[in-house]
Amino acid sequence: ARRRGIPILLEGVGVGPFRREFSRRVARLIFRMADFVRVRSRSSLSSPLLTGLRPVLAPDPAFDYLETRRMADRTTERERSSMEEVLGRESDLLRIGLNLRPLWWIYSADPRADCRKTEQDFLASLAEGMKKFHLLRGGSVRYVFFPMNAATYGQSDLKAAFKLERALGGAVDFHVWEIEPGVDALLSLIRRLDAVVSERMHGSVFALSQNRPVIGIDYTIGGAGKVRDLFEDVSRGEWVLPIRNFSPDSFCNLLSGVLEARGLPCKTPSNSR
Repeated sequence: ARRRGIPILLEGVGVGPFRREFSRRVARLIFRMADFVRVRSRSSLSSPLLTGLRPVLAPDPAFDYLETRRMADRTTERERSSMEEVLGRESDLLRIGLNLRPLWWIYSADPRADCRKTEQDFLASLAEGMKKFHLLRGGSVRYVFFPMNAATYGQSDLKAAFKLERALGGAVDFHVWEIEPGVDALLSLIRRLDAVVSERMHGSVFALSQNRPVIGIDYTIGGAGKVRDLFEDVSRGEWVLPIRNFSPDSFCNLLSGVLEARGLPCKTPSNSR
């Protein structure tokens, strides 16, 4: 593009994390060649790779696009029927949505980190936290796992879903939405959830765009990642838990807190079952 004199516009990008010096140099070169750079977080805006340039800050472009989908009228019949199946029809259920991703070594800022063990420890702690919250609510909770990326380079979110299902061991009401949903189907599901727990940044973006109480899981090992950046930029930094040092109590307490902030106090129902 530069050789042909075509303008280069970098729109809504995040900077890093980069594990290698070569990657940082290439990124810096691309930024310097660009005629316009818009970044999606204050953290990216202050990156040394943008020193001497004039980047602009704006929210992730997904927020603008999701504003156009208020009607969500492109949901298919298959999506609607499968959605009803995982959500259930019981009126007294508190529905908590979850979106997790497989933990990939490339997202670790700590080269010594054991990503496999970190993921195992996290899923075990999350499962215990979900059980604690289940008991707190007297069993009237349904957890619904929804995939943001159902099939991506072998890193399907459903892979994480079934690992969590095994960790739960049938102790709670847990349903996996085994589908590759479109944007409107995702929005339709999220609008019917009482809260969302998301490890993917765009899972959090979708939930925030629909004004849902949402807990972000920062999966970057050895530093703050784009999930924390997102929540900091929308003044919800206290709603993020790091994947390292994740504890069942911190999860249960935060979930109770975000629900209470939205007028859904977590008192054990009198008709607990």
